[in-house]
Amino acid sequence: MLKVVVRYAIALAIALIFIIVVKYAVDDYDNQARLQRLRYTVASELFPLQTDSTMKSLEERVFWNDTVKLVEDVGVQEYARVRLMEPRSVDDLHELGLRLRAMTAYLDSNRTIVEKSPVYRQLVEEHFGFITKKQFKSLFDLKTSFTKHKRCIAVPTGNKYFRFANHLIMTVRRVFESEMPVYVYYMGKDDLNATAISHLNTISNVHTTDITTIFDNSTLKLHGWDVKPFAMLAAPCEQVLLLDADTVLVKDLASFFEHPGFVKKGALFFKDRTLFPTDTHKQDWLKGLVPKPVSKSMRKSRMFRMHSSYEQEAGVVVIDKMRHFGGLLAVCRLNSPPERDTVMHEETHGDKETFWLGFEMVNATYHMHTPLPGSLGRIIPDHELKDTPAICGKLAHFTDTDDLWWFNDSIADCKQDMDWADTVSDLTHFAREGAARWTPYLCLPGPFHELDPNTKALLTKIQSVYEPDPLRVNRLTASTRPKVNI
Repeated sequence: MLKVVVRYAIALAIALIFIIVVKYAVDDYDNQARLQRLRYTVASELFPLQTDSTMKSLEERVFWNDTVKLVEDVGVQEYARVRLMEPRSVDDLHELGLRLRAMTAYLDSNRTIVEKSPVYRQLVEEHFGFITKKQFKSLFDLKTSFTKHKRCIAVPTGNKYFRFANHLIMTVRRVFESEMPVYVYYMGKDDLNATAISHLNTISNVHTTDITTIFDNSTLKLHGWDVKPFAMLAAPCEQVLLLDADTVLVKDLASFFEHPGFVKKGALFFKDRTLFPTDTHKQDWLKGLVPKPVSKSMRKSRMFRMHSSYEQEAGVVVIDKMRHFGGLLAVCRLNSPPERDTVMHEETHGDKETFWLGFEMVNATYHMHTPLPGSLGRIIPDHELKDTPAICGKLAHFTDTDDLWWFNDSIADCKQDMDWADTVSDLTHFAREGAARWTPYLCLPGPFHELDPNTKALLTKIQSVYEPDPLRVNRLTASTRPKVNI
């Protein structure tokens, strides 16, 4: 009896293997057929009235081969010209991803030929009209503007966080002694007052710009966090370090631009706290968002594995725009209406997740910094845990060698309460996620690590350049610096 069961099991296994092999063979045949059809679609689009066999010059043949390879690589295999021009449902982000991949392929091709394409013009009008209706007449003109500087910093701010933006810039100039160009972006005359703008413009190599003079805000309707990727897009440099106004740097600027992950992949992102495990709904939503196949980086994400509702912290974002123009455009698209309001704000919190998801949509490479974040501050009783000691401080990020790298939430004791914004935080210890879990009040109950003397000395220097009221005529002296809350 056992031998019979074994024979049947072996026969069944062989049959299953045969079915799988046949399925993959059929799928491969279908893919090859789609690719062959795509070759003629691309040929007719980029080379009207010509085919591969009629191209005579070597230069044309090389360009043709490179273009076909490029289109195949970015995964536009299932596309034809007619489908790209069909109406798209607002909540169909999978279709949006396919169109953005097609757009990326166009942007990496020859401008003279591409701008004659009715498909390209349709894609621009449908998804990026906010760019071509103001300062720039084409996406290629915008890309050309990136060559003004190799590297720069972009800081979006308004009146509420102006004091923290000023502190961030003072940290760059006085603590790290860097003259890297800083571009400060705000949204209209009511967002940042004229006195604040004049003050910032007196700082060396700082440039303030109303972003609504660059992009058409009548269609974008930017508000709050929405402006961040657009500030990054507007910055006239190739490699941009996007910083929230309340970000505090503890390492120099080179540590970001020269990080091996950024050098290799052209984009550096940071992890948010691991909080609120999800269910299959979120995983299914992610699968529907990104064109197949789902990337390895997507499958590794905590959100995809249902471990966390949050994936990325966007207080610091570094992108090489010349390498990832299409990726950043996808991020901007996710922060534009109607997708922003009807889908992204329903499924995610603010702008944070749009950076890595936008890159996933167009199959762009990025490095998600491996170390988990932690909490920086001082040890206090956590009343939610029966007065168990905990650190309920700033969200801190660490280098690959476990040094404090940067943190958000400003140097002030409490950025939300203006009475406490005059007081700088007492920062003595930190705790790391992984060794402990976040409590309901976003605290970490140890193990605790005391900051080393060099880091403490640096933080003291960073605290010393904080001016609670930067617009006062009389600058703060040592005796009138903000007090440390202990």
